[in-house]
Amino acid sequence: MDEEEMTNKMDEVDSETYPTKTAILATGENKKFPEEDGVEIELALEKERDVKKMFAGVSAQVSPFTSVASSDMSKESSDSGFSLSNAKFFVFTKLQQRKWQYALLGLILGLMILIAALAGSAANGNGTGQRTPFLVFFQSEHPTFSPTLAPTDSPSFTPTLRPSESPSQAPSIYDPPIKDPIQLRLYWESGYFWQESIFQTYWCAECADCPEYRLGDGVGPDFQNCTSPGDTTASCNEGNQLWLQSCKNTSRDYRFEFLHNDGSGFQIRAFNTSLCFSTVRNTYIEMRPCDSRRSSQLFNPIQFSTKFELRTYEERNLPVDEARCVSQLHHPKANEMIGLHRCDWAVNDTTNFWEQYP
Repeated sequence: MDEEEMTNKMDEVDSETYPTKTAILATGENKKFPEEDGVEIELALEKERDVKKMFAGVSAQVSPFTSVASSDMSKESSDSGFSLSNAKFFVFTKLQQRKWQYALLGLILGLMILIAALAGSAANGNGTGQRTPFLVFFQSEHPTFSPTLAPTDSPSFTPTLRPSESPSQAPSIYDPPIKDPIQLRLYWESGYFWQESIFQTYWCAECADCPEYRLGDGVGPDFQNCTSPGDTTASCNEGNQLWLQSCKNTSRDYRFEFLHNDGSGFQIRAFNTSLCFSTVRNTYIEMRPCDSRRSSQLFNPIQFSTKFELRTYEERNLPVDEARCVSQLHHPKANEMIGLHRCDWAVNDTTNFWEQYP
């Protein structure tokens, strides 16, 4: 049923129920009617007063559109006469037209308030590390990412002392040795015939203070002799060379340490010093400050359970007739200088091996 049909239907009902109301409202005058109609007239007037009270209440509750409704109702009353059915339909129509508009407006306002509240809560919570009261409802109970490790209660490292104004001296101790300090003894076994003798000998490496590089005898009538710097390794000095001295039943104690370098060769360090074996011109050996970056201080890795050869790290895999070994010249005796000699010569003289002693 459309709007026009509904209006006509309601007018018909009103005309049958209140036959005198239309006439009263149309003329606007207080006409007198026959006595038999008096009861109906009173009923119509009372109904009119009730309708006016109803519209007064609606106007107070629905303030946004009461003025429009009143003006429209006045216009309709003046044009076509007032009826209860027209009033009911008018109110129903206006409410239907307005309620969706106000519902949409309320939804938009609610969203704007929600967005403003979220932005304000996020701004107030920045830098606190805690959830804000408004945002806590929207946050998940489980973190998105795994938390980082907890900070330590105290500094990880103890701060160092105030640095000195000038560089300090080089430390006396470098990397820890791979084993205890040993005496470096020229290997001997039964059957060796050194210096026309079959008896066991004990020749060990010691530091020697020489005026110039020597490779042969350290003492002789034709040159200035080398001398011993002292009775222990601690007496070795930078620039000293090495020579052979007896190490059996003696108070002399020269010991050396072997230092391991990952992916590289061993270093040989004089015990209680910072001096290491260092090759010079691929011939001589002298004591120089330890530095694992210098190839001249690197020697082939060795096993200490038995005898071993000492070669430079660069020549560790060369054939015996091409490589040089740490040894002395010909059969050993006291005061002979230690240097690099052809390995095949040392093999012929049975002086190519060393061992730890004792």
